[in-house]
Amino acid sequence: MTDACIARCPLCREPLPAGPEKAYDDGVRGYARLQSVFSRQATPAQAQGAEAAPEEAALAASAPPSLDLAAAAASDDAPPPPPPDSTPPPLATAPPSSWSSLSDVHKAELREIRRVLEEASEGGHQAAAGVLGEMYFFGHGVDVDWGMAFNLYKLSADRGSATACQNVGVSYRDGEGVEANDVKAVAYFRLAADLGAADGLDCLGYMYESGRGVDGPDLQMAMELYAKAARQGDGLGQFHYGLLLREIGGKVQVAQARIMFERASAQGLPEAMVAYGHMCETGEGCPEKSKDHRRAFQLYHKAAKLGFPSAHLCCGKAYMTGKGVSSSYDLAHASLQIAARHGVVGAAHALRQLEINARISPMTGRKEIRRSALVRGMGFD
Repeated sequence: MTDACIARCPLCREPLPAGPEKAYDDGVRGYARLQSVFSRQATPAQAQGAEAAPEEAALAASAPPSLDLAAAAASDDAPPPPPPDSTPPPLATAPPSSWSSLSDVHKAELREIRRVLEEASEGGHQAAAGVLGEMYFFGHGVDVDWGMAFNLYKLSADRGSATACQNVGVSYRDGEGVEANDVKAVAYFRLAADLGAADGLDCLGYMYESGRGVDGPDLQMAMELYAKAARQGDGLGQFHYGLLLREIGGKVQVAQARIMFERASAQGLPEAMVAYGHMCETGEGCPEKSKDHRRAFQLYHKAAKLGFPSAHLCCGKAYMTGKGVSSSYDLAHASLQIAARHGVVGAAHALRQLEINARISPMTGRKEIRRSALVRGMGFD
């Protein structure tokens, strides 16, 4: 364990005495540092692995010889890398790359981190087992074992950890490492919320909205829980509260929904970025109904970089229509192909529209979008 990861007294800066608290602090500090370092080292293309190759091939096949693909990939207008084939696990966020690619030095440090967290857990520390559970859930330094992860989450939850209660609830809800049980999921989400976990409120809101583990759907209760989670700064709570507000449809509610989506977007939620981008694109929720296509494209592009499939469709349409970004047949085609490959509704239709409204440039001999089609909005207005 490096000196930077050693827990010290906040007053005298001397190392803390041995014990479960010190072991836990050492382990969590080292784990957080490893996650942070590795996240900074990983690029989006590395995070998506082999999925990045089809898009590069599509661009290379359709781009004119003068197009610098390396420069385009670094620009704001470049199509983002395609999303992974599966959605990320519903618990803590995993680093955007494979832990198996860590150096031997980092692997040794990870083993030491696991050892000190096990020491802290054996010493009765409330949260240590929950952190170990995360390591088993994602396979950080160990083989993936959802059953072991659940047992560790449960141990930490029994000791009063709000985060562990939340993770036990998710495990029961999704049947990960334990047989699915919505009633038990609701009980643990409620316990997590009572212990101060804002994401517990959000998950509890979802259960009431969907009627799972409770006496049927209750949108009023769901709205109250989402609102409480949103007030506590939970990104998903803000997003889900915004969805229900927009569904109500009143002028005040829609304006509030826009604010919720904006706040959730600032926390890095790609689904919120797409929702907020749509409101910027249409002017929905603005008193003047003013449209901001450039801002909308920036949000779509960022969400696509984070691997959100429907954002690629939004980017593709923007490249087609030239709204918020310069129109480009090549970039539209690449983005729409990614969306279609992931089954996004409307992507195949958009690809057909792109082909219908394309022509061969007499100067380059390559496909480009007809000017008349840009004026008409490609049929998407």
